[in-house]
Amino acid sequence: MNYKYSMPDWVHGNGGEEAWRKWLDNRAKGCHRRAKKFIKKYGGQYSLTASDWKVEIHKALQSTDGIGIYSQLPLSLNDKKETHPMWPSVDHLSDDLTPKVAIDTRVINDMKTILSEQEFKDIVSHLFTKMKLEVKALEDTWRPKRDYASKGSSDDLN
Repeated sequence: MNYKYSMPDWVHGNGGEEAWRKWLDNRAKGCHRRAKKFIKKYGGQYSLTASDWKVEIHKALQSTDGIGIYSQLPLSLNDKKETHPMWPSVDHLSDDLTPKVAIDTRVINDMKTILSEQEFKDIVSHLFTKMKLEVKALEDTWRPKRDYASKGSSDDLN
C-alpha cells in the first residue's frame, strides 16, 4: 500500500515532525505485536501488518487537531518520556485485532482501556454527579502529580 505519512502542522510545535514519525512507527509496531500476542494466547486469524496499523494510527493522528479525542488536552512529545501521563497514547476503539483507534493522553487512555466510549462517558458522568462537582474545563497546562514510572511529581519529567 502506498500511503503518504505527512504530518499535521500542529506537530511542529509539539515535539517536531521527526519525534512524531518515530512515535507513529513505535505505536504501529506495538499494536502489531499486541495483536500477534493476542492471537497466540487466544487463537484466531490475523493477517494485518505493522504498516496496516500505521495507516490507521496516522489517520487518527491527523484527525486530532493536536488535542486528545476524549480529554481535549493538547498532545505533545515536548520534553516528555513515554512513561509520562500526558504522553500521547493509542486507544483501541474496538479490540486488539482491529485497527480502529483514537489518540489521547496516556492517563486518559489507561482510564478508558476496558471501557467503550459510552461506558467511559457514563462513569465520568457518574463521578461528576456523585461527587457534586462544579462544571469546569481543565487548563491546557493541567498535569497529574505522578507518572507511571516514578513516585515523584510529573513536573520532574518535564
